[in-house]
Amino acid sequence: MKILITGGGGFVGSYLCQAELAAGNEVVALDIAPPLKVKELLNNPNFKYVQSDMLEEATLEPLVAETDLFYHLAAIADPQVYCENPLKVLRLDLEATQLALKLAFKYNKKFIFSSTSEI
Repeated sequence: MKILITGGGGFVGSYLCQAELAAGNEVVALDIAPPLKVKELLNNPNFKYVQSDMLEEATLEPLVAETDLFYHLAAIADPQVYCENPLKVLRLDLEATQLALKLAFKYNKKFIFSSTSEI
């Protein structure tokens, strides 16, 4: 099975990548951050890391189209950002989730949504 995990470079996402690979699945992790938490997975032929903003529809759409299951974990989880600019956090997190849902619906993909406690 092909799995897409947005937020795959984060704390929960990195462990989910490991678990899905251990289950024998192919995993694509999309995250805006460098792959520091998944660096040990980069040599795995069943793992691909895409460093990009998930609001880049041209990047996200082909990944969704090629996947069987889509985990959406991406969100701004930075206390400084959500304390200083909570509207930015709400806007970006909402837009990212709307885009994820739109593409999952367009391609009829199984979609699992989870979020940070900060939401």
